[in-house]
Amino acid sequence: QHTSEAQKQSSPRPCRKKNGVISSLKVMSGILSILAQTAKVSLAASAVAGAASYAYARLWVKHSALYVGERASLDREIDAELGYPLSALIPLARRFMIHGWIDMQKPGLVDAQRAARHTIALAPHLHLGYSWMALYSARKASEKEEAEQETDKSQEQVEKPVASSSTSPSPTTSSSEEHNVLRVYRYGEHLDPSPSLTPAEEQQLLDRLDADTRYWLNKAHHTLATHPRENEPLRFMLPSVRELLSRSWTPELRECVPDRVWYLRGEFRAQPGKPPLDALCAVLRLEDQSLVLVNPIDFSSAAVRALNRLGRVRAVASPCMAHTDAIERARQHWPDADYYHVKPSELQKHKQPAPPGQRAALTPVHPLEPGTAPFGDEVQLYRLQGQFFAETVFYHVPTRSLLGLTDTVIASTDHLNGAGMGIYALALGMWRGPKHTSLLAVQNYNHFFLSDRPAFRESLRTLLSLDVDRMTLGHGGYLEGAEAKRELERAFAFVLQSDPADDPSLLERICLSVSWFADLELPSSLLRRYLPFASTKWPDPSEIEATHKKSA
Repeated sequence: QHTSEAQKQSSPRPCRKKNGVISSLKVMSGILSILAQTAKVSLAASAVAGAASYAYARLWVKHSALYVGERASLDREIDAELGYPLSALIPLARRFMIHGWIDMQKPGLVDAQRAARHTIALAPHLHLGYSWMALYSARKASEKEEAEQETDKSQEQVEKPVASSSTSPSPTTSSSEEHNVLRVYRYGEHLDPSPSLTPAEEQQLLDRLDADTRYWLNKAHHTLATHPRENEPLRFMLPSVRELLSRSWTPELRECVPDRVWYLRGEFRAQPGKPPLDALCAVLRLEDQSLVLVNPIDFSSAAVRALNRLGRVRAVASPCMAHTDAIERARQHWPDADYYHVKPSELQKHKQPAPPGQRAALTPVHPLEPGTAPFGDEVQLYRLQGQFFAETVFYHVPTRSLLGLTDTVIASTDHLNGAGMGIYALALGMWRGPKHTSLLAVQNYNHFFLSDRPAFRESLRTLLSLDVDRMTLGHGGYLEGAEAKRELERAFAFVLQSDPADDPSLLERICLSVSWFADLELPSSLLRRYLPFASTKWPDPSEIEATHKKSA
């Protein structure tokens, strides 16, 4: 027995109980591992949700998605002050602006007519919706007329090789007489940027409007007269007949410092036939009597002749990332000048083909680099760090002139030339009612264009440490004396005077950016359901119509 038991004990045989326990432990460990992974995911999701909730709460309490750098309560204060929901109109204005005026996106992606009708439904006592419908109708009529003219022109080329010279000029293009006029102002002379038309001239232009545009323009003027108190602050966004016809305004050359500094205020069109935007080119005469043009615009033939009389154009500089097309257009007038841009590689993305019968521009474009001296010691270059536009500002030491601020800060009040720039000021949160609007303001897209606030803050302090007697802005602004630095500091108070600890975090900047784009693209139903922090709160037109019928 002992032998047989010893043999049984020594002979190998599987231990089913032990293997079963091990298998169970493996299964349990697998389940626990899955649960642990799930718990990790849940914890991570909870952490992200908690951080987003904290950012959302802080965003709602502290920051405004409409006015960059401002507290959230300012939206409600301005609405209460004006007596209508301006905070709900701003996203609509942004939709209209991007579709019909700034041309940042292709037609069809954002419906300008829908935005205008939403504005009418939201605030029928304001002229804005009717004015925007007039602009929309005028643009559609212009496109239709241009298409018909192109069709007629192609048919004439087929039927008659030589086109007739008796055709009347298109109402969307300026006549040669208007294009060749230039108002010149000497230092200290009175400046009237918008001369009024005589009744006969105004009636002549009115007769050229199509029926739909004339209807909406009359509605806008009637609303302005019926509700003067509500509409008076927004009068600067009432379109003129000249603007509805996309007619050029007369450019101005004004002398700021005798024989040294001028500015040329005129227009810039994103594409031929598009509505003009207010633009300003600073003209600087160096010690060798040559000229430097900072921020080129669309130069008329009269402007080119006037500049050539001032001296030889030595250089043309675009101090902003987004201003590229004007460089290519300026080459046609001064092919031998030196050309500068903050990022020359950007020019390749926007390069336009050479006009028929002209050679393609071959002149290289030099980079504008701070710390370099391409124009000698009399001009210093300063880069605004920490922001998308990479603006490079020119400081002329002998005259203490600051030139070249273009898209980071612009003029925000009613001296802007045309309703198009007025819509721009409203849409990007620069116009904030009579009480809260500053002379200069920062666009609300800087919620996501300011990538490094500490670096941007330091760049601004460097600019403000300079002795500045005058300042030119690329979109129509000019300031002199102590007002120049004071208004610049006021516009950037949210960066200069704020505690760095209160700067929006990365997550908050993402939330603000999402709110900006969501207001632009998503329908209101989605905004109300998924993005409660978004600022669009307009009701549906059907709801308003039902309410009106019920009250009637």
